[in-house]
Amino acid sequence: MSKPDEQNFVLPSKPEQPLATDCCGNGCSPCVLDIYQVELALWEAECIRIKNGVTAKGDDNPSAEDPKLERDHYHQFTIASITQETKDTIRVRFSLHPAQCLGLTIGQHVVIRATKPTSSTITRQYTPISPVQSKGYFEFLLKIYASGQMSNILKFWQVGDKIEMRGPLGNLIYSPNQYRRVLMLCAGTGIAPMCQVVHAILDNEDDETLVRLVYACKTYPEILAKSELSEWRRYWNFSSKFVLSQEPENPDYVYRYGEEIIKGHINEMLLQHELGDHFDKTFVLICGTRSFESNMLGFARKLGVPEKLIHKF
Repeated sequence: MSKPDEQNFVLPSKPEQPLATDCCGNGCSPCVLDIYQVELALWEAECIRIKNGVTAKGDDNPSAEDPKLERDHYHQFTIASITQETKDTIRVRFSLHPAQCLGLTIGQHVVIRATKPTSSTITRQYTPISPVQSKGYFEFLLKIYASGQMSNILKFWQVGDKIEMRGPLGNLIYSPNQYRRVLMLCAGTGIAPMCQVVHAILDNEDDETLVRLVYACKTYPEILAKSELSEWRRYWNFSSKFVLSQEPENPDYVYRYGEEIIKGHINEMLLQHELGDHFDKTFVLICGTRSFESNMLGFARKLGVPEKLIHKF
């Protein structure tokens, strides 16, 4: 096979290297620095492929089959709808073939790749909030940060856009009735991976695991996944508590009947109360900002929760 004229090469944008400070130091798997090394290797392989005139998988007939996730290859998925979840968070639904699942297991996430105006590419990890067995679609809750690099790209997404993703990644191991209780500690969009776990437990009639969600937000209107939370309250083995750090003394909105709401932060005393005397039967899941995760890990370890019963997304 003859190689194409080098002047006709259109090479992909090089991935942007994360800063050392982008690593939170909490032992994430995979770490953002690990993901960058994978992205760099994929970019180098793609450049070599293009220079050698080798057609990538699916390039000859991209409509021949529906996109599927692969850990080492990006596929494009089409946006089906975008709705405003809160003032700074959107819910984005992607379409699949009606009989197709995305291909995740519980607690897994994907890497989304986007091109910046500077022509370099950036990646971020996102966890779908939809049940892993959902067919025909999957959904994300995406927060728009004023100065976020990815936010400045995804805020311009429109229905019909095709977005690059690869995966799945993540190493949560869960089996029905493996634990007596699952205690979920999350903040903001950290509720996303919890959604997958809650769906899996509540949708399985044979799984009698008790699910306790302790969710930290600044104010009540900023609570995400309200439609899911409302549905989950119908189940006997699910309960939740909202911990609001900046809630007004006299809000001009009404809480839903029966919601457990306190003002403040999730601290060691609150966590001790939530754990009760069942350390050996409670699986603790943690997801949120860096500082939140660091605090929760510190509290749990100080209270004596065994490492094997702690999982940080």
